[in-house]
Amino acid sequence: MISINAILFRLFPVSSLGNIKSILLDFAQQEKNVTFIQVGAHDGRSGDLIHDFVTLNAWRGVFVEPVPYLYERLVRNYAAYADRFTFENIAIDTSDGIKKFYAVREADHSNIPGWHTQLGSFDKNNILKHAGSIPGLQELIYGIDVRTMTMKTLLKKNNILNPQIIAIDTEGYDGVVVRSLLNEGIRPQILIFEHKHLSWWNYRACTRKLKQLGYDVYKDGGNSIAVSLHE
Repeated sequence: MISINAILFRLFPVSSLGNIKSILLDFAQQEKNVTFIQVGAHDGRSGDLIHDFVTLNAWRGVFVEPVPYLYERLVRNYAAYADRFTFENIAIDTSDGIKKFYAVREADHSNIPGWHTQLGSFDKNNILKHAGSIPGLQELIYGIDVRTMTMKTLLKKNNILNPQIIAIDTEGYDGVVVRSLLNEGIRPQILIFEHKHLSWWNYRACTRKLKQLGYDVYKDGGNSIAVSLHE
């Protein structure tokens, strides 16, 4: 059965279709000194939209990953580029502090999809939406207290004024992070975020805010990319 949310996305599209990798490729050809932030970086490889761009180009940036075992794997996977990259074992939120975060233990079973470790979220119920695809998911979920920072605090800590690219994948929390950083006055040239776990209303609020600030917004599968028209 098709959900009401899916029907709204079909009947009332609020963004055009686009290709994220093509847009990033054009950007990489035009811009050389690129600074980026990736929120929800996981291990830096699995399903990663910007991995090839940050490794093949001399980009500098910060990776954010709150889950300790994924953070350690992330650091190892990018060890060869440690002179250009910084790693933060935190989560981005609307305030600095400590907050409960839900992660998924890695399970080595043939009947469990490899992407199950990518489901970390502040919202446990958002993870449990995947229970039909992951046997025993409830038992794999565990809570941890993570340090949170606003995007503004993260940029200040890492001496970054305004990154050209921000990529976000926070399993349903993307709308909060997008609106929060925009409200803080942060204006990247390119903003990538996962919309497939957002309600149509939440997604519309994000795209409306972005368009008001002079961005074109494009959908590519379950992700969106906003490109500033001011640059």
